[in-house]
Amino acid sequence: MRNDMPSRLRALLASDLPVRTGPAYDGLTTRIACETGFDAVSVGGYAVAASMGYPDVGLVTMTELLSAYRNCTRVSSVPVIGDADTGFGNAVNVMRAVQEFEDNGLAGMQIEDQQFPKQCPFLGSSTLISLDEAVGKIKAAVAARRNPDFVIKARTDATNLEEAIVRGKAYVEAGADVIYGINKCFPDIDAIRHFRQAVGVPIGFSILGWTESLTHEEVDSVGSCVVGWPFALILSVAGGAHENLKQLKEGKKVSDLTAPMMRRETLEGMLNIDDVRETHRLYIPD
Repeated sequence: MRNDMPSRLRALLASDLPVRTGPAYDGLTTRIACETGFDAVSVGGYAVAASMGYPDVGLVTMTELLSAYRNCTRVSSVPVIGDADTGFGNAVNVMRAVQEFEDNGLAGMQIEDQQFPKQCPFLGSSTLISLDEAVGKIKAAVAARRNPDFVIKARTDATNLEEAIVRGKAYVEAGADVIYGINKCFPDIDAIRHFRQAVGVPIGFSILGWTESLTHEEVDSVGSCVVGWPFALILSVAGGAHENLKQLKEGKKVSDLTAPMMRRETLEGMLNIDDVRETHRLYIPD
């Protein structure tokens, strides 16, 4: 069956409004992102690595990421964008990655221009590969996709706005559909708007650090873009779990825990327990 999620993502990008992507890293968090009404789901390498107990420094393999992405696309009702880090090697590796991402139901992939091993920009400084090598990877990604609607989102980790624009334009010329800039290259909302106008295609940026103060209307003013919250979910889960487990260890009753907990019945409904029961009724004798 043809995966229509890439075309659905492209339709969203054709709008003049931001595509707000819910953060996720597994099947449950994907269901929650869909349930809460996000336009799409973004599965970031930081959260997947953290869910495995690792920092985001290039330790997670393509196979491990794909395993997480399959759990997300299997349950998602909206397009899912996967993080390909640096492409898992050179341009040849990128080509395989694109087709693996397509085969696993993703609507698009993000690839960045850091040297391997990469690291999250918030963990320290990044070293970029040459512009020529980065352009070659984007061209390879475009050439490898079998569905022309599959979205190639090229991220530059340049911290200087003008360098980010130069690289972004080159990636667009190479065939990238979306250009993501890291927050370190944007001093204010005007810089984000300027970046969008300069590269001439939808851009991507994250709501973290100073951008957390942006209003809904200011984000809308950027126009066509992909917006995500890469840290919000994993920090919410880690913070709530740590607090409640600490309180349990200290002797508190479950009813007295202070971090919010979902009702069990609500969770079971989100996991479609009634569908399982109906299948049991139809096909399994009593």
